[in-house]
Order: sequence, then C-alpha cells, then structure tokens
Amino acid sequence: MRRIVLLIAIALLSGIGAYADDLPTGVVVERLDHKVLSGPDKDGDVRISVKAVVKNTTDRDVEIDITLEAIDAEDFEVLDVPLSGTIPAHGAKALSDWQYLAEKTYKTIATWRLEQD
Repeated sequence: MRRIVLLIAIALLSGIGAYADDLPTGVVVERLDHKVLSGPDKDGDVRISVKAVVKNTTDRDVEIDITLEAIDAEDFEVLDVPLSGTIPAHGAKALSDWQYLAEKTYKTIATWRLEQD
C-alpha cells in the first residue's frame, strides 16, 4: 500500500498521469486501489476489483481511457486493467472494473501503477 501511495504522490507532484502525455491538463489520477471480491474458486482464481479515482479541474466534462498495471516485485507487469469513463467538470469519479486472476499470480503483485507511454 505504501508503494501505491508513493507512486501516486510522485505522479501528482511531477504532474504526470495515466499515459502521462495523454491526460488533458487539469485531469489527474488521485488514487489507485484494489481488493479481492471473492475466491479462490475451485479453479484457484480470485475475483479482484481495481479502482482509479480521477479528478477533473476543468470547465468541461472529459472522456479518458487509462490502463492500470499490476507489477510484481521484480518490476514485471503481470496484469493490465483498462478503465474508461467521463469525468465531470470540476468533479471526480471512480473508474473501476473487475477481473478473474489466478490466486498464485495475484499473490505476486507488489504494486499497481498507471501504464506508461
């Protein structure tokens, strides 16, 4: 969890976001989070939910597409989760989705980050 907070803090302080060059000015990903919803099932899979809270400080609604990456301790990507939605003007919105993932793979996830360009 500390790693996620640190990565987000670095992103916010440096002005980068999801696909850093692609986010419009005034739109920032404030927080990333995940949790296990269920499982493991008989096949050894867990159902996880992934969420990104996105803030829009502009005067217009903004459509965004981002991808969250699950990263293991060796800095390898083990899962991509695409998220999209309309962020209201002067508002924030949580974008989320869920996926099934082998519990063995889930346990290797060390951190979540925004996909880099």
